[in-house]
Amino acid sequence: DLPEVISPAVFPKLALVADAIHFFRHIFTQPEDDLQYNSDLILQASLEGPRGHKVLSNLLISMLQTLGQELRDKVKIPQLEVPLSTVDLSEFNVGSSVLVYITYLLEQDDHEDSELDDIAHALQRAEFYDLSPPQKIHVLFVMCNEIFKTGTFNAAIQDNIDRTTQLRKKIQTEATLRNKQIQADKLKIMQDNLKKSLGGVVQKGETSEPKEESEPKEESEDSEDDEEGDDGDEGIGSDDDDEEQTALASAVRRRREELKKKKKEEKLERAKQE
Repeated sequence: DLPEVISPAVFPKLALVADAIHFFRHIFTQPEDDLQYNSDLILQASLEGPRGHKVLSNLLISMLQTLGQELRDKVKIPQLEVPLSTVDLSEFNVGSSVLVYITYLLEQDDHEDSELDDIAHALQRAEFYDLSPPQKIHVLFVMCNEIFKTGTFNAAIQDNIDRTTQLRKKIQTEATLRNKQIQADKLKIMQDNLKKSLGGVVQKGETSEPKEESEPKEESEDSEDDEEGDDGDEGIGSDDDDEEQTALASAVRRRREELKKKKKEEKLERAKQE
């Protein structure tokens, strides 16, 4: 719940300041500053007066330094004519430095802010921590918006874009390589499975060849033909020379034909005798 002094119109300003610090910490904070800035911390510091001044002054110093680098000699301390960018800022002089900067803003033709004008008049008579919480948050909000217009902020945005682009390309490249590896692994598995399948077919083919060579046995009509055929097959199988195998096979076939013819003649002769 928001305190009563913080109206609903003030909270979006507080949220913008907190988000800007979160995403661009190197612009809005000092390198040695290890505080974890968020909307709760900034709101609490704005409510605590002098006790919360250290937290807010750290932010104001970083913002003034960033803006001072951009404006250089454009913003000068009145009467002294010393550029604000050359001032050694601290929590003790940050209030007067903020007054110098917002006075410069109000002098610009394109900047009209009645609330900021009231804050400038208040800072002429009091310290920054004496301002009301909404006034403190409004100063931070205005200075954030001015930083958004600087070259430093634009460079930070471009750097983030470049890093995002490089990260996207890296992710896309890794995804492409990963997909290629997956496809290669799938192809290898398919090839291995195909080799196993083909290996089984070859083995079956090798075991079936002896059956084809033994087919002449089935054509024999009695056990005597089978025994003679087996002898002939063993003779053929024991010779490694193709021509000799062919010649022996032909001789076996002729021998079988002669035996078949002789047996038929013997049967016919017995039939006549009977």
